[in-house]
Amino acid sequence: MKPMEKIFPFIIFILSTLQITLVFRAVFILVIILVNFQLKMKVAEQRRGKVKCLIKMLTGRFIIVMETIQFKA
Repeated sequence: MKPMEKIFPFIIFILSTLQITLVFRAVFILVIILVNFQLKMKVAEQRRGKVKCLIKMLTGRFIIVMETIQFKA
């Protein structure tokens, strides 16, 4: 796990403890995911093919989003 990835669950936890509206929270989490996604794509493009990485990361991100939704419910 990279240092960046260790921070995200902590941020999500803080957001869930603070009583912020669900819409704001969802948008904020999506922004975090997109930023993280962009950073990973840059690193991955240097190593492997673009399409392979794109598919791998999209599935990974989708699973994380589903987990956070279940965590909030």
